[in-house]
Amino acid sequence: FKFNDMYGGTSIMAITRLNNNSVTSVSSLPNLASLPSGIPTGKVLQIVQRKISPSFSTSSTSYVDVGVSKTITPIASSSKILVSYHCAGWFINHKHSVKGFVSVTRQVNSGSFSMPIDPASYVEGRGTTGTDWRAGTLASFEYLDTPPSYSVSDTLTYKIQARISNGSYGFSLGKNEAHEVNQQYLTLYEIAN
Repeated sequence: FKFNDMYGGTSIMAITRLNNNSVTSVSSLPNLASLPSGIPTGKVLQIVQRKISPSFSTSSTSYVDVGVSKTITPIASSSKILVSYHCAGWFINHKHSVKGFVSVTRQVNSGSFSMPIDPASYVEGRGTTGTDWRAGTLASFEYLDTPPSYSVSDTLTYKIQARISNGSYGFSLGKNEAHEVNQQYLTLYEIAN
């Protein structure tokens, strides 16, 4: 089937029928302790996405929550989770090279969040002192996570965090140089392992 991606393009995804069931009659995939022989490892089992408009700014040199998170309930017991995050990153009032770091942390059920990956991605800005926002680049990363042991009824929650290399300046996500709000996208892919 076809679907439009976030950049306005069109993608095509193949659907494989594993048995005699009609694809249109399947409302969701069952929870699986192990994969059926018809599903090789490396296949995408499910995709969930969070798209959010509110912007975020920080001057913290330690990771702080951006306000973007998404939960996935794996349907197989040993899956990997591909975490994909995309957003514009910008800097406020800086005169030297300054870096903004973006990372992800994971929670199993209601447990504590893991330490963030440091860094999953960073953007770097250069410019002269002023009140204008200085463009960085797309604050984007993809990370293949191997969650700790979990059951198929467990939930995995991923949240985005960010920090800046120099607390005298500001790092913003979700705004462009014209101070217009852009979307932030967090997509989770369950990958058969």
